[in-house]
Amino acid sequence: MRAILNAPEFRSTWGQKIKRPLEVGASVLRALDTDLENSEDNLWLFAWMGQPLFGHKLPDGFPDRRESWSSTTHMFRRWQFGIGASSGWFDKIKKVDWLKVTPTRKPNEIVDFWTKRVLGQAVSAPTRQQILKFLTWGEDANKPLEDKVFAERVPLAVGMIFAIIGDECVWRMAYRPSLIAYRKESLAIGDPQRDKPCRPDVTF
Repeated sequence: MRAILNAPEFRSTWGQKIKRPLEVGASVLRALDTDLENSEDNLWLFAWMGQPLFGHKLPDGFPDRRESWSSTTHMFRRWQFGIGASSGWFDKIKKVDWLKVTPTRKPNEIVDFWTKRVLGQAVSAPTRQQILKFLTWGEDANKPLEDKVFAERVPLAVGMIFAIIGDECVWRMAYRPSLIAYRKESLAIGDPQRDKPCRPDVTF
């Protein structure tokens, strides 16, 4: 273990690992404190993301290298999985109990809680502000959200957080009509992150 941790290759590749679809699925479900129904009907979700379980043709197993899982299709579908799981798109994923999982109703605290829970770290100040803007619609960020507003906005906001990869370049993409108008006010307006190249170094 000492040899591995002290190796130059280990230090120089920090942050370049990428999760395989099965690991992405587990991370999303764990973050949402939900589960997938125990059924063979669910296997298509992982095949759809590029990893058909027990479907690798060679005996060496699915590859464990970043380039094998960072194509446009792979990245787009893992983003969709995170957004879909939080928004209730998939019938076989149990509905999230947002009131149970989220310990606060205040937008400021909601953003900080979910970014840390999903990403394990804070996001850039401009991105945090855009998520907060979506939750509050310009109202007081320390004012608790009412039940109806909470139920409508929190799942979408968490879906946005699931879509943050690496340099947060995915904010330039919209996945549902309800997000298109919001997207126009996010990184499309002057955020320095917008012009950085997409770099899928960090995944949830």
